[in-house]
Amino acid sequence: MPAQSDFQLQKETFEMFRKFLSDETGLELSEYAVAAALIALATVGAFQLLGTNITTKITDVANNVK
Repeated sequence: MPAQSDFQLQKETFEMFRKFLSDETGLELSEYAVAAALIALATVGAFQLLGTNITTKITDVANNVK
């Protein structure tokens, strides 16, 4: 196999990169995965925050009842 010139290699690399960027197959699945991960993260954070606040309120009520 003959050695390619640097210019030819750069040209082929650029063309492959251009095709990669213009190809949108499978993009939807990755977008859904990222969205699901963000929603799950926000949900976990909200439950942790609400759990802490609810525990604090129940403790306050219990102390006031005494």
